[in-house]
Amino acid sequence: MKRLIFYYITVNMKPYILYYPVVVITFAIIAGHILVLLGVLLNRLRDLVFIKKLKTDSEPGFPEGSGELVSVIVAARNEEKNLPELIESLREQSDKYFEIVFINDRSTDGTETVLENIKEEMGDRVKIIVNNHDPEGCNPKQFALDLGIEEANGSILLFTDADCVVPSGWVEYYKHYFDNSRTGVVFGQLSVKDNGSFFERYQAFDQLLLHQYNSGTAGLGLLTGCFGNNLAVRREVIDAIGGFRALGYTTTEDAALLGAVNRQKKWKGRVSTLKETMIETAPQKSWKGFMSQHVRWNMGGFYADDLQSRLGYRFIVLYLVFSILLIPAAA
Repeated sequence: MKRLIFYYITVNMKPYILYYPVVVITFAIIAGHILVLLGVLLNRLRDLVFIKKLKTDSEPGFPEGSGELVSVIVAARNEEKNLPELIESLREQSDKYFEIVFINDRSTDGTETVLENIKEEMGDRVKIIVNNHDPEGCNPKQFALDLGIEEANGSILLFTDADCVVPSGWVEYYKHYFDNSRTGVVFGQLSVKDNGSFFERYQAFDQLLLHQYNSGTAGLGLLTGCFGNNLAVRREVIDAIGGFRALGYTTTEDAALLGAVNRQKKWKGRVSTLKETMIETAPQKSWKGFMSQHVRWNMGGFYADDLQSRLGYRFIVLYLVFSILLIPAAA
């Protein structure tokens, strides 16, 4: 009798058994999309409440900014062509209570001259650190950023890259996120400079997908990744962690930092969905550079010390791969 039942199930249910994994994977992908979307919507709702509170609490001329000093930290290597745009955008900040710490990281072009000119113009608000050493035990970016942190005086640290342009409310709005004493880290959106080519538009779309995933998971309370060129961190958090070098060697120091914040438990992470904190960055110049960038990001995420970061990166890869594989099946 058992053999007959087994034979019946094997013969008659075979088509359904074969489709079962596809159904499960499809359901998981749909559920993943819904959860990520829910996280994105939660972030947007939090920011609407955040803006409403600022408008209520602020005097005319909103937002006026709090009294905390912000340190903008920029590591630059051979960036003489990109720095002028970044510097101009920093000049135009609505909140002027900030300093800029530049790390001239082994540059061989005219970066030093550009930085000296801006220091002459802005005076003590600008600090320049020159690094001519190849570090051991960490990647050069980690080492350079820690040099900047050591010289920074601000209680809030804002990180961006030399090839970025920041909006006029960038310092001011980020500062207000830290009015909540439990906020330890905040990251925002970025757009890719678009000159009309397919490659640049593809990068813009790619960056949007990555940010929406990171934003969605953060909205659900899971800090899995961010863009380190639009990142704000409370100084107390950095000091507790021990700086970027304390994270050990990693090619994705931003994700490693979020992992360290996860382990601390004391601090909350936030995502800014506001256009006032959305920066613009230069696109990769070649497909080779684009692929190298993504390999570096994924390697750093896959082998992160933090379990949450590792699972997050694995999930997004499976999520994207299976979504692509199911397109023919859906057709």
